Amino acid sequence: MKLLQNKVAIITGASRGIGKGIAEKFAEQGCNIAFTFLSSVEKAKAFETELATKYGVKVKGYQSDAADFKAADQLVTDVVAEFGTVDVLVNNAGITRDTV
Repeated sequence: MKLLQNKVAIITGASRGIGKGIAEKFAEQGCNIAFTFLSSVEKAKAFETELATKYGVKVKGYQSDAADFKAADQLVTDVVAEFGTVDVLVNNAGITRDTV
């Protein structure tokens, strides 16, 4: 039995970097993945296909801005409608403002 078998995770900012690695590890453990991305629809679709094919889990990317409250609220509504529930939230998306 896999650790996250049949669970549903929302992972923000999972189209690259740390978020992408988290999504892959969760999928490896049997977790269905709803992930967010900000700009590259093509890369998100390719990542959906990659995870679903490699691990046999349900995966869907949502174009959403984590800095926008209404968008985040809509994301949860959409994920629950598509997946039926949310078991895990990984809030990985971030904004860096290094200058003042």
